[in-house]
Amino acid sequence: QTAQREAASLDEAMVRAIDRLQQRAEGNIRVFPTGLHDFDEMLGGGIRPGNVAIIAARPSMGKTALAMTIALSMSKDLGVGFLSIFAGLGHVDLSDVQRPARAGEQFWGKVSDAVEDAARRTLLIDDQGALTLHQVSAKARNMKRKHSIDVLIVDYLQLMSGTDSKASRTYQLEEI
Repeated sequence: QTAQREAASLDEAMVRAIDRLQQRAEGNIRVFPTGLHDFDEMLGGGIRPGNVAIIAARPSMGKTALAMTIALSMSKDLGVGFLSIFAGLGHVDLSDVQRPARAGEQFWGKVSDAVEDAARRTLLIDDQGALTLHQVSAKARNMKRKHSIDVLIVDYLQLMSGTDSKASRTYQLEEI
């Protein structure tokens, strides 16, 4: 639960803001770089704990690919949970490796390197579709408790449902 803060006078608010600026200048506020330099610059160095960053665009513009790229990059140094909302994202399409007997050593070397690289990362992928807000919260708490994730990436918020299925979609999206 987030604690409610009392209203503050302008001078008190300015003092708090200056304190935060000083902490940032001294490097005391933790920032999680996404690994994408230009994106990190737009976010002031990266994603900050407790903040929400939303990537929005028209359909088929690469939002999922961008989210997975960020997750892969961040998982080099941080624990990352990735809730895809798209059923099947975690499954591998084997059409490219239908004939492994014909594959050369280079192919198997790349497969081996990929497995070793994955073992060094903390990237948890959950591709259960049609989650509710409560389910996302429960999954996030579980990932944090069991795997100490630092970042949670949720792909495609609009496919989620709010806590009250009878409420208007606008209210549900506000709640999410």
